Amino acid sequence: MMYGCKVCVVVGIALSGVLSFPSALKAALIYDEAVNGDLSGNHLSPTKLPDLTAGENEIHIIINNTELAADQVNKDLDYFTVTLPKNLSLTQLILKDYVLGDDAAFIAIQKGSIFTENPSFPNPSNILGFTEVGTNPADSVVNVGEDLLPLMGLNQNRPDLPNGYPSPNPIGFTAPLASGNYAFWVQQSSFTDPSTQITLNFVTASVPEPSLILASISAGILGTFFKKKTKPKK
Repeated sequence: MMYGCKVCVVVGIALSGVLSFPSALKAALIYDEAVNGDLSGNHLSPTKLPDLTAGENEIHIIINNTELAADQVNKDLDYFTVTLPKNLSLTQLILKDYVLGDDAAFIAIQKGSIFTENPSFPNPSNILGFTEVGTNPADSVVNVGEDLLPLMGLNQNRPDLPNGYPSPNPIGFTAPLASGNYAFWVQQSSFTDPSTQITLNFVTASVPEPSLILASISAGILGTFFKKKTKPKK
């Protein structure tokens, strides 16, 4: 009889689909400063955003700098924290939109629920990574439609950035980012165009439970075993 083999093959195919089927969910807007209020300006008390879900999660940031005098600006610093629940990973962080302001804004990421570094004298070696985003054509700036994570994760100082960021180096990372809390620091220092709008799209993917992986492997092994056992003799 071949029933055992068929059952195992079916189970293996089903589990394979569970492990590899990509999310087709429409992007969800989880925070909009125009609706939900200004993000925190305190690096030790970032705004806690809703937990990220599988698929696409968008946030809309509005930076309103106030010009105090010539070459002086009251910077609108934005800090927020996102949580990647267990069994989710951050595969991409897409700059979906960038409107007005200077041609580049600064975004940094740190592991944890707060941003430990004072913006006046940050220590890059305590920061997971950073980059600039905007409309600047430089290769070092992430433009609309592009993924921030590859440039953010570089473990090196960034003199290539339009505004320049000297050593020491940030910690660095390689995408995807694992589950946990991540704090973000966003700022734009323009004097001429004080208002900047940035839309970020956090793209996540499911990370299969070890038990599912084991079950899939076991199903494949059992399928091979039953196939050998039920192979007709010549």
